Amino acid sequence: MAEVTFIGGIASMRGKLGDTIFRKTVTGKIIAYKAPVLRYRKPTRNEIKQRNRFALVCRVVSLLLADPAQQRAYEKAFKKHNGGVRTLRQYVFKQVWDGLPR
Repeated sequence: MAEVTFIGGIASMRGKLGDTIFRKTVTGKIIAYKAPVLRYRKPTRNEIKQRNRFALVCRVVSLLLADPAQQRAYEKAFKKHNGGVRTLRQYVFKQVWDGLPR
């Protein structure tokens, strides 16, 4: 849905209107472009495996961080770790992801 602001004329416009997308550039100019055509295709067997693996790791990370003792242990390890990840959740995700068989 498009969002339009009128101040004497069109002051700003952003969003989707029909098959056209409006957005503001960093210089303040409003540009319009055609929305991409999304085509559905069935996911491959490997894509399904990867999505299931990702979902499993997300659930495991949520369970690990829900336990205060586990969270403290991971926070301690995260503080010693330097590089690559920005948040505790990303750090735990990477630990669990790397530990799973492919």
